[in-house]
Amino acid sequence: MRCKILHESKERMRVHLYRSHMTPFEADRLEYYLDSFDYVKKVSVNERTSNAIIFFDQNRRDEVLSSLSAFDIINTKVAVPEHTGRELRIEYEDEMFFHIARKVLNQLFLPASICLSSTEPQRPSEQSSSTSPLCRENSKYPF
Repeated sequence: MRCKILHESKERMRVHLYRSHMTPFEADRLEYYLDSFDYVKKVSVNERTSNAIIFFDQNRRDEVLSSLSAFDIINTKVAVPEHTGRELRIEYEDEMFFHIARKVLNQLFLPASICLSSTEPQRPSEQSSSTSPLCRENSKYPF
């Protein structure tokens, strides 16, 4: 596989794979492939940037490079578990992003009058003490 060494130190190498986007399955395949070698201590693959950080034995740099060049995402045989957690992490990150974005957009663009009318009906004694959590008046952030 074609890749470019972005940064290298004594026992660490960061490479960029020439792919515009990797699927979680492809990232897992590369991670488990590199982790199967005894000279590789630790591997971390970022599927969004197509970068891999490889920690390896200092004297075995050429073997790391040859194993990277021999890797093919489709044809190389790699034992990858069915569930690795990468897809779950990506789903969680996306869900949190949209939750925070919705909350910020509601606070910025939803008028306070709509916030007050969208709350559940309350008893008259409770109306003055609490409002909707989406309203600006109740927020700890000034925007």
